[in-house]
Amino acid sequence: RLPLGFFSEERKGDLIARMTGDVAEVENSIMSSLEMLFKNPILIVCYFATLIYINWQLTIFTLCVVPLMGWVMGVAGKKLKSQSLQVQSLWSDTMSQVEETLGGLRIIKAFCAEDKMNRRFRNVNNELRDSIIRVGMRQSLAHPMSEFLGTVLIVIVLWFGGWLVLNNMTLTGPTFIYYLVILYSIINPLKDLTKAGYNIPKGLASMERIDKILKAENPIREEATPTPIHDFKDKIEFRNVSFKYDQHWVLRNINLTIEKGKTIALVGQS
Repeated sequence: RLPLGFFSEERKGDLIARMTGDVAEVENSIMSSLEMLFKNPILIVCYFATLIYINWQLTIFTLCVVPLMGWVMGVAGKKLKSQSLQVQSLWSDTMSQVEETLGGLRIIKAFCAEDKMNRRFRNVNNELRDSIIRVGMRQSLAHPMSEFLGTVLIVIVLWFGGWLVLNNMTLTGPTFIYYLVILYSIINPLKDLTKAGYNIPKGLASMERIDKILKAENPIREEATPTPIHDFKDKIEFRNVSFKYDQHWVLRNINLTIEKGKTIALVGQS
């Protein structure tokens, strides 16, 4: 439904990359999100309900610390999204280079431009490799970071809970140990939630690139109630027709008359 101007401005390799790599990334993100939405939240709610039943004061203190951990992971997730968008853009550039090289292979061979095309491909390929390594390292650090934040959470709760036990305030030693066991059990679902949270920004970055095609506006509008023409009776006339791509004129002030049974009269610049 989009006009030819859209496809002349967009590279075919970039469109192919959006329809393949970006769609696959969105699919992986959706699967991670489904597991995150149905499995882990149920476990987390059950564990937190148990913690509130054991000691609501210590649980409120724990809930005050958890948002800080989530904020740290959120900052890292935003950086991952921006880097993922850069990786997808470089992947599109690589696909475009491959498509242009294979499509114009005869011309490249004829003009002995193999070295130039190799340098172009090597540069974009090196940028893609470096970006993939950065994103992979950040994604791989999600597990150690969640382990570290979970340990910090346990230490903080251990300090506050120990203070409650030693001062004989609404908490005994055996109950506190049971509380720590339940709290440690909630860490694994939170870590899985974190892993899914790292996959979602990658999917969102790919979705932005896909939406550029899906939500592209067609500037050419058809009449809502066009007048039907069943046969050619008299003549068709175009007056002062002009057309250009960006700043380059293709047709300028063209006057065209097509009459039935007569020759075509064309006046103007092209």
